[in-house]
Amino acid sequence: MEKKHKILDHTTLGYFILFFVAELFIGMFGYIDKFLAKFIPGYGMETHALGRNVVQASGIGYAIGSVVFVLLFTLWFRPHFKGCFSKKGIIFGLCSTIPVLTLSFVGSVLNITEKGLTASIIIAVLKGMAPGFSEEVGFRGVGIANYMRKAESGKDVMKIFWISSIFFGLFHSFNIIAGADIVSSIVQSVSAIGMGMLFGAIYLRTGNMWPTIIAHWAIDSAEMCRADLNESGAKVMEILTGDYFIIASSIVGGIIGFILVRKQYHGDILELWKDEWNKTDLHE
Repeated sequence: MEKKHKILDHTTLGYFILFFVAELFIGMFGYIDKFLAKFIPGYGMETHALGRNVVQASGIGYAIGSVVFVLLFTLWFRPHFKGCFSKKGIIFGLCSTIPVLTLSFVGSVLNITEKGLTASIIIAVLKGMAPGFSEEVGFRGVGIANYMRKAESGKDVMKIFWISSIFFGLFHSFNIIAGADIVSSIVQSVSAIGMGMLFGAIYLRTGNMWPTIIAHWAIDSAEMCRADLNESGAKVMEILTGDYFIIASSIVGGIIGFILVRKQYHGDILELWKDEWNKTDLHE
């Protein structure tokens, strides 16, 4: 018999609670990145905050924290939840991202041409791990999994699809508070909705986080190769030529995502998540 979870059984509320808990938990692993910054040149960035100089760094530590949080979530629901790291659906998921990755990489190359290449591509790839892992776990991984634990209809599928996509986009608007350009942040926020639609749809169709983590990691790593973003701490300060390709990639991503969660696939999605949660009576 499945045990009750008083708060998480309210799946919409549970989605947001899990997001904030995940971000707080994963953030604690940032100390690993600060430690690594002492030994890896360029890994951290010194900023002035609260009257003192502090080192900001994110990458490997955030990735470790993300994986640990998913494992804890899986253990919490043991033995009902199979987990969201597996081999299934990886090829399908990655193939679904090819058009978006292509446009996004072209945009990044144009931006790098305009603003210059960062001193270390390896550091950019390491830094790209932070959003690639933590944002996928926070915005999609555990929240969508918990929501689909109680999903019973296609309306439920579309509800969490839109909630996760729109929230992902709106959350990026907080970059304005961090000092990013207002117009650039708004464009980034709207673009993130399209990417959220694609990643959310892939996760709903596969129950596997690896395709979205890999794609997200690749996109952000390519952008972090830009000298200006690396120097500003990933804050977008202006719209460049290549950004129009990145905007186009998000539009294409939104279209692909919407296609992947069309009504004709709702039954398959519900059956997949019924299996993920070891349920046999979802439609009974």
